[in-house]
Amino acid sequence: MTKRTQIGISVLIIAAFIIARQGFLLKAAGSLFASEWTHSLRVVAFYAEWLLFIILASLILNRFRFAPILHDLGLTVFFKRGLLVAFLATLPMLIGYVFIGHLNENLSVAEIMQGALLPGFMEELLFRGFLFGLLFRRAGWGFLPAAAVSAILFAAGHLYQSSDLGVSAGIFFTTLLGGGWFAWLYIEWDDCLWVPIGLHVFMNLWWVAFDMGENALGGGPANIFRIITIVITIVVTIRHRKRLGRFIVAGKTLYTNGG
Repeated sequence: MTKRTQIGISVLIIAAFIIARQGFLLKAAGSLFASEWTHSLRVVAFYAEWLLFIILASLILNRFRFAPILHDLGLTVFFKRGLLVAFLATLPMLIGYVFIGHLNENLSVAEIMQGALLPGFMEELLFRGFLFGLLFRRAGWGFLPAAAVSAILFAAGHLYQSSDLGVSAGIFFTTLLGGGWFAWLYIEWDDCLWVPIGLHVFMNLWWVAFDMGENALGGGPANIFRIITIVITIVVTIRHRKRLGRFIVAGKTLYTNGG
């Protein structure tokens, strides 16, 4: 791959990401039909715009062939295995929150969709599968720069959760580390996006089901079980890679993946 090709792919990926995140189409549609849109409809439209630009950019990268898109985004590898790993790793959160949390008996399907399933799937698809994954796998970026860009933007996207400077800083730091962790898991599980998707969905689900906090920062007791889950995934992933005989994120790939 030539340097010019790498730059062109990088520009396409980043431009598509920025346009998707800005929500230009949603804002335009909202200005015309604002009074007719329910909150649920806005949420669906918000994520639909992300999906639209992910597909458009992926089509351009693949010369308008649909077949490679799901593979490029990490959605064709170990679907059941990825979700199983994620579910088992998050069991400490579920069990712990049963004892220290309060079950939200009024939890609705809409709240589950908007608080866990849609953000868990779509954020991983956009930030890890698309932005980080394609910068690393298609544009030749190293793990550190690709993960840093996606993690910083991922963390910045959660700052709306608080107007307090200290809390905002905590949210940013927490989600920044989370973004890097998800990216590492994605690559070391053989480009299987279902591992971070499953973790993101289940962690969000247990969080909202037991009312553990109003934002991503959480509190001390709740975070203990979240840390246990993170440690489990790190240990299991290291053992997984050792069985395979090598780590993908190591040495040269930390800084470049251009061959």
